[in-house]
Amino acid sequence: MWRKALFCGLAFFTVNSAMALPDLSEPNDIVPVYENVVEILNSNDNTILECNVVLAKLQDCKTKTVNGLNEPYRGASSKNLGQQQVVYVTEKGVSGLFSFQTDKHGLIPTNASIVRLPAFPYDDDTGGDIFEIRRSSIVNYDNPFLQRFFFSRTPADTSSNYGDFFSLELGADEARIINSQEYLNVSLPAFTLEQGNSAHNEVLAGVGQIGGAASETSARYPFTGILRGNNGGLRYSNSSGGTKDKVKATLDSDVASIAKVDGKYWVSYKSKKKFTRFDVFPNGQAVDPDNYEAPSNSNVEIKNIQTRNYQQDSINNFTLFADDNKIGSCEGESDFVCTDAFNYLDAFALHDGTNYEPTKTITSTSLGDHDTVIFQNLNYSPINASEVTRNITIPDSLTAAFSGSCLTQVDFDKENGPGDEGIDSCTLNYDARKLTNTPPIDESFDVSFTVHGPFGDVPTSFHFNINLPTSIPHFVFEKDGVVLPQLNLNAGDTGSFEVTYISNQNDSKSPNISFLNGTNNSSLLRSYFTDTGCLAVDAPPLNAGGSCTLSYHIPAKVNSVNYTLNLNNSEGVPADDGTLTLELASRGNVIAHYPHGSQNIEHLSSIHQLDILPGGTADIRFTNVGAATAHNFQVKFIEPTNQHVPYHLDGSCVQDPAPDLSALGGSCDLTIKINNNASLSSARYPLRISGDDIDGYDIPITINSFPHGKGIGVVDSNTEVQGDVELSQTSSGFLTVTNYTGYDLSDLKIILPFTSGTVFYGKADTKNSKSCLRQGATTSVLDVSLASLENCKLFYHVNSDYVAKKQNENLTFTYTDTNTSTKKNEKTAIHFTNQPAIRLSELNSDLPLTTIELDASVPKTVLVFTNEQNYKVQNLNVGISDPNAAGIMSNNTCQGKALGSGESCSVILTLDDFKPLIGKYNLTINSDNLLPAIAPININQAQTDTVTVTNYGGYVLSADFTDFHANQDGKDSECKSGSCYAKDSTGWFTNPNNRQVTGVSGRNITLNMMAGTSRTLPSCDQGKIECYGTTFGPDCHYARDDTDKGAAQNQCLKYNPTK
Repeated sequence: MWRKALFCGLAFFTVNSAMALPDLSEPNDIVPVYENVVEILNSNDNTILECNVVLAKLQDCKTKTVNGLNEPYRGASSKNLGQQQVVYVTEKGVSGLFSFQTDKHGLIPTNASIVRLPAFPYDDDTGGDIFEIRRSSIVNYDNPFLQRFFFSRTPADTSSNYGDFFSLELGADEARIINSQEYLNVSLPAFTLEQGNSAHNEVLAGVGQIGGAASETSARYPFTGILRGNNGGLRYSNSSGGTKDKVKATLDSDVASIAKVDGKYWVSYKSKKKFTRFDVFPNGQAVDPDNYEAPSNSNVEIKNIQTRNYQQDSINNFTLFADDNKIGSCEGESDFVCTDAFNYLDAFALHDGTNYEPTKTITSTSLGDHDTVIFQNLNYSPINASEVTRNITIPDSLTAAFSGSCLTQVDFDKENGPGDEGIDSCTLNYDARKLTNTPPIDESFDVSFTVHGPFGDVPTSFHFNINLPTSIPHFVFEKDGVVLPQLNLNAGDTGSFEVTYISNQNDSKSPNISFLNGTNNSSLLRSYFTDTGCLAVDAPPLNAGGSCTLSYHIPAKVNSVNYTLNLNNSEGVPADDGTLTLELASRGNVIAHYPHGSQNIEHLSSIHQLDILPGGTADIRFTNVGAATAHNFQVKFIEPTNQHVPYHLDGSCVQDPAPDLSALGGSCDLTIKINNNASLSSARYPLRISGDDIDGYDIPITINSFPHGKGIGVVDSNTEVQGDVELSQTSSGFLTVTNYTGYDLSDLKIILPFTSGTVFYGKADTKNSKSCLRQGATTSVLDVSLASLENCKLFYHVNSDYVAKKQNENLTFTYTDTNTSTKKNEKTAIHFTNQPAIRLSELNSDLPLTTIELDASVPKTVLVFTNEQNYKVQNLNVGISDPNAAGIMSNNTCQGKALGSGESCSVILTLDDFKPLIGKYNLTINSDNLLPAIAPININQAQTDTVTVTNYGGYVLSADFTDFHANQDGKDSECKSGSCYAKDSTGWFTNPNNRQVTGVSGRNITLNMMAGTSRTLPSCDQGKIECYGTTFGPDCHYARDDTDKGAAQNQCLKYNPTK
């Protein structure tokens, strides 16, 4: 009975348990297409993984589909001639040939479709199969659009012509067959092509048979020959091997592939056998397998492919492990050793934050040094938290110099393509200007991320050499704890940043701030800053680590100009440490306000939020107080994708085309109406403001019962609903924390119910996304600054083994109310659901199951449910949803059970021969603290065995067996109703006659002697039973085939009774 199992140890109903590394789903071939582009054919999920080969590794991999392509198996591409290319592919178990076209760069377009080639020589043989396909490297100079491809195949009848070798001339510009050529009596189930000793021939190397009728079970022999370039003919006079009398090595029948790797020939197999190595091929002995190391995996394709990158050609040795869903980059000089074929991550540096450096080392010798290291996903598939480990430990003397999302990174989004906004990278910022240490520092260390691939761990590292002199106390400009070298502001902007004193001494000092236009003091620039914080008359000196605030308001009529702020640090401090470049731009700046009272643009009061009840309206005016026209001004009400809010917008702001608001006073009006039937919509929704030449923002609109006094909004990315949060096991996403107070928050604290990194973690900021969690914080209290209407994202990932000590927790927010100077405290509830899952397996098997496959060959199956997590599952219930099939379940020890960590329970599934129930059903799993889960049950019609029984005894013999009765007309006396499995008999026959038994696989065959004695043997496909002896001493056993030791008949000998 066949079982489909996961490759990972998580139970089948654990959410998001599948691997998310580059998609490999029974990879059977890798096809070079153009330059360094290759296509990997995934037979199981009908996809193609398109990758680039860089330094013998695969990266930039993206899963693609070709319309109509099913189970792609083998492939070869036409040679690129500067236009679209044709990729020829076969489908697993199908004898036809198919094709699709790429673009001129070898990439599969989104609308690619499969085409079946007409007039394929073996199309009528629908039961056949194609084993290999290779394109000749020899160019037809008379017509380069005609290119020769070599194939091996088998007909449906595998008793002869197994591995037939032939070639086709195919079109390079369009899918077509021009000529075909057969090579009589050449059978090569596995072959490869190599460059010959001239440009006009190539070497054919394979394993098979030359001459005679090769079958599926025939022995295979090494072979080489020369293929002529002009017509693809095989020079038999230059051939070696291919028959038993011409070689020293005989190989098993189930060869899968052959390739020359590092000067040695290697052969793989369809079953689990150690690869065979030849140092001399084809006429040498196979190397003793005890003298080398090699895989023993089944269904492996070893393949050499040539790629071209940066005008350099290279030969790459890839090995595809179809049954194990992995690809190796391999060496074979002595042992056959593979490493993971994929590059998963890259690490590089941005010197001074901007200049790309393809280096893996940073050397720092100055206190002014600052660099950024970026770790980036190299493929278009995410790397989940369970697939990568962060290895970043910063020496204690340098912790103040390091910040960035890499310190808390737990996963990577897929590589970003055009228009993508995922976070495919993290940053590690090094800034020596942040150090307060007085002694010199000399440290050398690595930081890395390790991806857990199918071949083991794949680390990506970056090295730091830090050799710094004694640091000097100094001031720096900062924003949210990050050194601020430059600030870009628009006309009309209001905000703040900080000045921080960096010192390791027990002293205090006041900053000396210069406001400069060029090298001259600028009183105009000074007037843009309020006399508060750092600039207050009574501002106290700053202690070590202390900060003061610089608050600014840029007038609406300001011109575009660049200024500089200087902190005038001591001599010896790098000049950049105390300098801030301030760039002011004359842009549009649109604010929302009520259309009543004074409309003087210098005194307008902005609206920061709206409260509207169902049936109510609100009138708003939008005025441009900036010094440039705001073109294409737009106002949109944003609602969740899964929830409609009944609203209506009217007024000059929503006219078509969108209005342009002129500088210094241009305005439009908006009326918002919430319909009466919004009574169930209790939440806060954003009114989104956007336009050309302005910075967009949101105005929150509160409907119904959302607390009016609540200033912090929390929205879960998975529900897009404001309010309480539910987190399920293995769930991932982020919470958007928004400041709806109407004023800036510089002292917001987010208090987590547990230490960050266990569930919540930080990511790198992007242009439109700010992370709440920064600088690798590992405490439960996060310090965040949010401007009015600004938000940050709190990312979460609940690991599969995470155990919530309490299912109900709170996120707590504290901040100072600017209007009342009082401390405010708000909470958002977090509820944990879907605690750790159960592992489903079959008795005496360690493989977890995703699908339960049953048939009458094994009528009884014991399913085991094991809790391998550190959490007790309460009130477990297991059942079958369809009442017609519920009767197959018995001995259910799981019902209502509380299953502790490491404990198991079981059920027995028993099929009834008289009620086969062939079809699809569902096994249901429920408990008080698990999400409901389903495991599909497929009850299939049993496979049959064909067994020959021969009577050589001194008695009359009959054989009883079990077979399937379709009973379509309902008149079969063996069945009660409908189809069934029932006993059948060959009838009596005498010596030396035989009978053929076709019965249910795995069941017994009873051999009856007329006088009353009998013998029993298990059914075994292709077996031959011979009965000897007398009536009272009969001997029945499976017979041996001495002509072919690998014959299927000999696999049945293990069922013979021991004497």
